[in-house]
Parts: sequence; C-alpha cells; structure tokens
Amino acid sequence: MSTGYSIPRAALPMDLFLDANEGALCADHADRRYPDTRALTRMLSELWLVPEDQLLVTAGGDDAIERVLRFALRERREALVPVPTFEMIERYVAGAGGRLVSVPYTEDGYPLQGILDKCSGSTGIIVVVSPNNPNGVVIRAEQWERLAAATAGIPKLVDLAYIEFADESIEERIRACPDAILVRTLSKAWGMAGLRIGAAIASEGIIRTLRSIGAPYPVSSASARLACERLVRSSPLTDVVRSERSRLTLRLRELGARVQTSQANFVLAEVSDPLWLRDACASLGIAVRAFPGKPLLERSVRISCPGEERAFQRLEAALACALAPEAILFDMDGVLADVSRSYRVAIQETVRAFGGSVDAQTVTRAKQAGSANDDWELSRRLLARQGIDVPLEEVTRCFERVYNERGLYRNEELCVDRLRLQQWSLVRPLGIVTGRPRRDAERFLRQHDIQNCFRQVITREDAPLKPDPAPVMLAMQRLGVHTAWLLGDTPDDIVAARRSGVLPLGVCAPGDDSLANAESLRLAGAARIWSSVSELEGVL
Repeated sequence: MSTGYSIPRAALPMDLFLDANEGALCADHADRRYPDTRALTRMLSELWLVPEDQLLVTAGGDDAIERVLRFALRERREALVPVPTFEMIERYVAGAGGRLVSVPYTEDGYPLQGILDKCSGSTGIIVVVSPNNPNGVVIRAEQWERLAAATAGIPKLVDLAYIEFADESIEERIRACPDAILVRTLSKAWGMAGLRIGAAIASEGIIRTLRSIGAPYPVSSASARLACERLVRSSPLTDVVRSERSRLTLRLRELGARVQTSQANFVLAEVSDPLWLRDACASLGIAVRAFPGKPLLERSVRISCPGEERAFQRLEAALACALAPEAILFDMDGVLADVSRSYRVAIQETVRAFGGSVDAQTVTRAKQAGSANDDWELSRRLLARQGIDVPLEEVTRCFERVYNERGLYRNEELCVDRLRLQQWSLVRPLGIVTGRPRRDAERFLRQHDIQNCFRQVITREDAPLKPDPAPVMLAMQRLGVHTAWLLGDTPDDIVAARRSGVLPLGVCAPGDDSLANAESLRLAGAARIWSSVSELEGVL
C-alpha cells in the first residue's frame, strides 16, 4: 500500500512541470511557463528601497490602482478624489462599486482643506496623485503630514507615477504612514509604458490581500525579462525632462498661454482654442492632449516633454507656428482666385482639342487626388489616360492659347474681400505660392488691385511645384520668417506645407464638391478646413 507523500516544489530542482496545465512543451521552456516575476520583484525592491514582501508587481500602475480601490471600496464606500486627475481613477471607483466624491484643485495646489471637509464615516479611501495628472501639482510635505494625522485609519492611495520628475520628493514621509498604499510604475521616467510594469507598495498584510484581488500573473515573462534588462543598462532621463519642462512653460507663456507650474513630465496649458492647438500640432505630426467636454479642462491642452533636443525644437516650432505665425501664405487658384470658369475650363478644352473627352468632375477628382498642381501636365496626363500621347510642349501651347487668347482669365473672380486682404496685410506679411506662370499671377493681382497686399509672390519660374516644399520654403526665406500658415485647396498644397513645417489649412475651391474636397484635404493632413478664405477671419 502506498503511504503517499509530496515533495515541496522548491525542495528539488525540476525541469518537467506537469502541475499547472501550461500546455505542450516547446523549445523555449521559459516562455511556456507561467511568468516568474521574482527577479523583477527583487530588482524593483532594490530600486525603490522596499522589502520584497511589501511590493506587488502589477500590470502597470493602473492594475495597482484598480486593486487598491477594489480592496478599499467594498460596501459602496466613498473615494475622496481631487479633480481633475488621472481619468481612469473615476472608472475604477465605479467598477469597484464605490462612490466618487470629487474635490476641485485650488489655485494653491492640492485641496487639503476640501478633502478634510468632505471626509466622513463613509470614506473608504483618499486618493493622492502626486505629481498629479494632468496639472502636475504635488502635495507638499506639510500638507501630507496634516492629511495623514487628520485621517488616521483611512487608507490613502498615493499614485507616484511621475515622482521621478518632481523637484522634491516626500516619498519617505508617505511610506512612514501605515495607512498609505503607494503606486509606482516604469512607464514614465523609465520609458517602458509598452511593457506594462507597475507595483503596489504597502504593508505585508495589504500586499497579500492585493495579490488575491487581481489576476495571478499580471505581467508576462517577456515584459518581466525586458524590464530587468533595461533596469540594468539604462537610467531615467529626469534631468533632461526637468529642463524641457521649464523651457516649455516659459515658451507657452510667451505665446500667451496660461500655464500652471508642473512637477511632472508634462505641462498643462490653458489657451483660447485648445482644439485648434491640438489639430494644428497634429497636422505637423505632433500629438498633444485636449480635453473636450471634460469639466475644469475644457480650455486646456496637456503637452508631454519629449526628452530629446531635436524633438523639443520641433515641438517649439509647432507651437509657435500654431499660436503666433509670422506670415500667412496663400495658394492662388481655388483659394484667392475662382478658376472654375478659367483654368478648369482650359484643361477641358485642351483635352478636347487633341481628341479627348473630359468633364469638370473628372478634373476636380484629379486635382483632389494630388500631384496635380501643374495644369499643363495634368492636361497631358488626362489625354494619356485615353491613349492619346501628346508631347507636353504641344499641350502647353494649346492650353496657353485657350486660356489667354480666348480671355478665360477675365472670368476669374476674387474669392475674398479686397478690404479684408488689405487689413490682414497690416497685421502680418502675406505671400503667395502658386503654380501659375508669373505673367498670369501678376495679371490676376493687378486685375483685382491686390498686388500691394502681398510682399512675395512665388511662381512656377521660381521653384519646383508643390507638393515639393521648395516654393513654400523660398517664400518664407524671402519674407524673412520662420513660422507661417499656408491656405490651399488641394492635397499638394497641404503636403508642401507639412514638409516645410508650415501649418497647412484647407479651403474648399469654388465650384468643387465641398464634401469630397474637404475629405481630400483632411486625408492630406490639413489642420482645419474652411468653405472659403473669409472664414480665416475667426483665427487671425
């Protein structure tokens, strides 16, 4: 008869594990096993100077926050939360069955008195995010001491996701409080957001409880292994970020934004039109965070510090371009000039002159497809699509004969009020970047008596045509400016502007399908799209 016995798993070395239903053997046994985070726990305990049994590795700081709130908010208790703050906290409070009691931040920073006033027998937890997201505010040492003393016995969730960036840390004081549960992460200062590595730090008893609340294996083997490797060979870029934070704060204030002093790796700025700034930066390839519909944040934009000098210079240029352009550049056809009865007709008649057939909608679609800023070449291309091969020189001569000898240029109307252009020209220099021959461009300006509104006119004789950025850059060089907006009606205009670091703005050309035109401009990356140039008045 078997007596039955068992050997503890750790007592003998093992290389065949058949106890956890982990699937068939494969070449890499380590990745087949459920994750073992003991090495990572050991490294984090050394990094953050806490005993291993007081630290729980979690799937990012979010996982730690959710576990703590589920632990503290049983029986629908209340969570006292300063607002605005990390938006997931409100969701986790609701998911835990608790009730969120919000206390707005004050001009002085952390709303200590408001928190103390709202504290009651129903309070299950007090949330402290320091530095806070999205305003970068920290809780000061004296505020923490008062909070800890006045709320003894009530758990305090202290999210320190951005603590490495703060000018001064009170982490040791917070750890001395037996009611405090700290949350740390490798996502911010260590740049490992994709690995999803965080931790809860608390007493051994609380850590045991938090371990039982969430998933048993919150971090993958690959993430744990990569995190350990990076902790050995890298360090946080806190000094670089602090320097950028100061520079970014100063620059935003110079540009007219209201900026609260931040202790995190980002800056929160109040501007007159946050969606404008968000979309302008996006058109230049930079993502910043706006908060449409969010209470207390409707006029705010949060901008992270990139941590790299070239990227920071690019950010500075984009902000200046969006908020304080030194010049405004205009495409001519479809923006200043209504060419629906001139150039567009000349394209159609040139194609017909060589035996082809094309209508206005086909020309419009070709323009909206891009690489169509040269009407001579576009006419030749439309012929080639029909199997009619004509040299560009012949197409050009025919086009110019139709346009000039038949007087189609007389059909061109000005798309914006002349007086408005004159007023704009007094505010900042205006320029034109067009694919027209200089003769045609200057004739249009004289015809409508607006030649004195524009300090520079760049034509096809001066530089390659858009979408090449060269004509836009030449216009800026001749105007002596570094930042500008460009208004265009085709993807070629938008692409040329973006390649030049100029803010691309779209205008729907007269006579075109406005929805299709707007969509083509949006896909090309226009920051904003208007039905006419006159609407620019609202942002100048």
